Amino acid sequence: MHDLVAALVWLEDQHVALVGPEVGKSETLGLMLRTSTDGEMIVWRVFDPLAAAAKPGDRVLSIDGVPTAAWLAKQQALTFGGNRRSRAAEAALNLGLGTPLVHQTQGVGVTVSLLVQTASAAPRTATLTYQPMTDDRAAALNAAINQRDLPRTFLALKRRIGTIRLGSFAPQYDRAFNAAADTAAKAPDTTDDQAMVAGFCAVVRNFIAEFDAIAARSDVMLLDLRGNMGGFGARGPTHCRGDDTGIARHLRRLRVG
Repeated sequence: MHDLVAALVWLEDQHVALVGPEVGKSETLGLMLRTSTDGEMIVWRVFDPLAAAAKPGDRVLSIDGVPTAAWLAKQQALTFGGNRRSRAAEAALNLGLGTPLVHQTQGVGVTVSLLVQTASAAPRTATLTYQPMTDDRAAALNAAINQRDLPRTFLALKRRIGTIRLGSFAPQYDRAFNAAADTAAKAPDTTDDQAMVAGFCAVVRNFIAEFDAIAARSDVMLLDLRGNMGGFGARGPTHCRGDDTGIARHLRRLRVG
């Protein structure tokens, strides 16, 4: 397996993934981790009460006793992605949320010990156990990813600024996606791709409805993509007929002059 992973890493493509029954189903520590250019790692979001021993903003000093910088350096050779920085970011993301095979490749077990530090307080150990990614945890993850820290509207330079948060292009964690996809899948002769597009369109409609409501009382719209996780949905918009008219209309109307 190590030789296979090493060969795939050489492709430098973060869209490469190992699939099959041996990979296992997604599991999570209940938090999301981020890295910085200087080799540090922080706790970005905590979305499961079982991970409450770690706090958002905590610095991660070590993983299972291995200093974070050394752990990331090792993972860069085992993680699919582009340059070294993006592979480090992907490794941190995978540590918090991935499959059993990915975690096995990372050298971690069912339980992971993180040495964390909040501001200038003394370091402490947060011992976390991987939990299955249930529908409730997926919904909590989606809410955490899209958590706002900007108001929906505010005034600046005598202009009304509207903001909308888009934390990922991963609708599979959205309840609307799953509900619409499940409903579509029950129709006769519906393919998996068609069910996925139905779910994608449900998410797009909700996003556009929120955009329209905010844009209606704004002069300028700000799309907040900070920390965006990426995702999928290449063909979705072409099948959601008419769903882009609201955004297109407001983008034509909103001008700074």
